Amino acid sequence: MEASFCLAAQLKGHDQDVRAICFWKHQYCVTASRDRSVRIWNTDGQLVKTLYGHEHFVGALVGIVGSAHYGDSIASGGNDKAIIVWDVEQASPMYVLSGHTEAVCALALTADGQQLISGSWDKTARVWRGGECVGELKGHTQAVWAVLGLPDGRIVTAGADQHVRIWRGTTSDPPLHAHRDAVRALALLPHAVGFASASNDGTVACWSMSGELLSSVPAHDAFVYALGVVEPANLAGSGGMLLMSAGEDRQLKLWQQQQCVQSIAHPGSVWALAYDPVLDLVASGCSDGVGRLWTRDRGRAADAEQQRDYEAQLASQTIAASSAVGALGDLNVDKLPGLEALQTAGSKPDETRMIRNGKTVEAYQWLHNEWIKVGEVVDASASAHKQLISGVAYDYVFDVDLGDGAGLRKLGYNNAENPYMVAQQFLLREELDQGLLDTVAQFIINNAKPVMLGAQPAATPAVDAQRYIPAAMQQQPQTASLPTPSTNHFPPKGFIVLDAGQPNKIFDKAVEFQQALSTADASAAGGQSSAAVAWSAAEQAAAGGLSRVLLDTSFYHSSQLPDAGFKALVKAATNWPSANQFPAWDLLRLAAVHPGSPPLFAAWLSAAGVSSVLDEVFAGGNTSNQMLALRLFCNLCKWPALQPLLRQQAEPVLSRAADCTNSSSSKPLRSALSSLLVNYALLLSADQAAATASASSGSARLQLVSIVAQLLQHDSEPEHVYRAAVALGTAALADGAAAELAHELELDKCLDSWSTSSDQRLVAVARELASNVFKR
Repeated sequence: MEASFCLAAQLKGHDQDVRAICFWKHQYCVTASRDRSVRIWNTDGQLVKTLYGHEHFVGALVGIVGSAHYGDSIASGGNDKAIIVWDVEQASPMYVLSGHTEAVCALALTADGQQLISGSWDKTARVWRGGECVGELKGHTQAVWAVLGLPDGRIVTAGADQHVRIWRGTTSDPPLHAHRDAVRALALLPHAVGFASASNDGTVACWSMSGELLSSVPAHDAFVYALGVVEPANLAGSGGMLLMSAGEDRQLKLWQQQQCVQSIAHPGSVWALAYDPVLDLVASGCSDGVGRLWTRDRGRAADAEQQRDYEAQLASQTIAASSAVGALGDLNVDKLPGLEALQTAGSKPDETRMIRNGKTVEAYQWLHNEWIKVGEVVDASASAHKQLISGVAYDYVFDVDLGDGAGLRKLGYNNAENPYMVAQQFLLREELDQGLLDTVAQFIINNAKPVMLGAQPAATPAVDAQRYIPAAMQQQPQTASLPTPSTNHFPPKGFIVLDAGQPNKIFDKAVEFQQALSTADASAAGGQSSAAVAWSAAEQAAAGGLSRVLLDTSFYHSSQLPDAGFKALVKAATNWPSANQFPAWDLLRLAAVHPGSPPLFAAWLSAAGVSSVLDEVFAGGNTSNQMLALRLFCNLCKWPALQPLLRQQAEPVLSRAADCTNSSSSKPLRSALSSLLVNYALLLSADQAAATASASSGSARLQLVSIVAQLLQHDSEPEHVYRAAVALGTAALADGAAAELAHELELDKCLDSWSTSSDQRLVAVARELASNVFKR
């Protein structure tokens, strides 16, 4: 075994995943990220220049040197459908190449380095010369994920349709088949041997130049995203060539003659790889937002501080037992060795040991003559191994193809989760039409083993495939059907999420108020100084950083909400004058939709008290703040981590909501109230075990029914009435006492008018309430 690369540098600066990486001019490493930027670094890890110009994620890169058309430049492609060829010196576009109708996800050069090749979700590849498209390659039936130029001028493409194609001009040879899933990466093998391809099925295949399959290796236990070839310029042709691969399992693997000679752990999924034969450096781009350089020269190894930082990031991760290197079959935790086993040296580089440390199972890897903790193993004793998405373990990982040319999307599901909540979060994260909610949720129900709320456990369905094509749902394997609900509206199939807004403009308004506070402070003659409540420069910058996160990446797992920015918003929402608070409340509302928000809100609301927070808002008398606070709590309901707290505090939340039912309340305020009633009705009935365990949950449902009755006395807006009716039906079907109260309040009298409404949803709800609640 050779290889033995070690960390040389960490390229830290991106706010999100590093989706593409390349070397340029044998001097620089270039990274591209979901944060919309392209960054140029020297090989010591120092940032040289940042290029801004893309309007969406940047997912493809290629370095260009000595081109007659592009000179020495860098090309990047993004989800904004554009390719930008950069004049690096001026940090501005030399060309903006337009033509693709969907995201550009792959870039490469023809073998002579003169023309640019691009691949896109629009199912095509294109060839560019200067600013002109000189060829369009049509043949793939799904997204083109990878492109490659061959020495003889031919082009290779690979796509989500599982096919690899070799093109002569714009004509394709018959497609090549070796993979059972989307093909994500291509790499040229040196010395005219051929090329390699990698797939979501975990395999890496090698092909001859004529398209003959030479080998296929099960390289990873999860999706393979990237490939590369390692062969130093001074050793070319010596037989020292290595193939490298990386993917969802967080491993960068180096292969020699189909044997893995080194595996390098990362803190997240590895999206991209590159190699420079002059520098003998490997580069990797990771979902943690960091690019990393790896060297075989111990003289170029990272300093101790960087190495400790890297090891700490590894140690903070969790690993599914089925994905941990060396884990075969179920692990019996009791029989695993303890920490004393780390006193013995590893027998080979990258050997991995599972160590029992109390009740925890930890994974250690033998790197550079010492054992390095690479994570904690989760579900190590489970009989059914879980699969990973970005380091998170799931009972099921489905490949979702929605037929939009964007290829496969990953949907993770655990058996105890609500299928509709998972489906909604998936659609939000992928920015997909919420009209697909029923389709995606029903697919989960049919192909997994969900614990359905309020239903008897269904027989275990057979899962013969994990590919999802909505248009072909009728062709899915036969599964055991779940009991048919007696209503279509109760309970609702997901929480209402109120996420419309422009964080940048909202933040601009907050800054305007901040400046006014500072001015008022300068002229204050007495009383409490506004300096105590105004933002400091650091707080304003932190709040601005949070608003940018919300603007760019609200629904993506890779981004994080800055704690300092969150605290600055809380300060403004609770301490600024009442008339100035609403931008902070609005940003908190949008922050509540972000997957990283639950720990921040839990810490704040637990410390300050839900009741106290709402009391202060309503005591201020500002209806905008009240409306936004209700919207905030509406959005918080979707997060399982916050649901116990919200159930426990249901009565104080609903008490304040009841203040908004009178006729003088504004329409936006009553709209927020009706949404909150739906979410709280679902929250109180969704998890029956947790809800009935609380002595207050029953009284909270009664309180909710009473508020519905008050709202219906003063509000005839169809949407508000419909939501109030859904909340009523959900609460009444979950609790006989709530149904009795609905009778006592004579809410059945509403059914006659609803039954003749022009809103067909309200007609349907009236019919279901009549038969299921009021027994009419």
